[in-house]
Amino acid sequence: MEKKIREYLDRKLDIYTNTKKMIEFKEKLLSMMLDKYRDCRSFGMTEQKSYALAISVMSNYSEEERRYSAKTNDDGINAWGSGHLFGGIA
Repeated sequence: MEKKIREYLDRKLDIYTNTKKMIEFKEKLLSMMLDKYRDCRSFGMTEQKSYALAISVMSNYSEEERRYSAKTNDDGINAWGSGHLFGGIA
């Protein structure tokens, strides 16, 4: 299931340029999602419920998205695109 979480995150973020900031953000988010999944499992939740709660961590990052959306990479190009990073998921 942890592989499934990684794949989900990869699919959601694959449209964004792999800048240093994006890679750091992705690693941080993945760590939080995996922690959530493991915590839920340790409390006896099913794999599916734990997965759903781990995925929901992304929806809690709309503020993080806004903060990063204004950042640019070293070339001065917006690394996050013009869309919403987590719009419509979870």
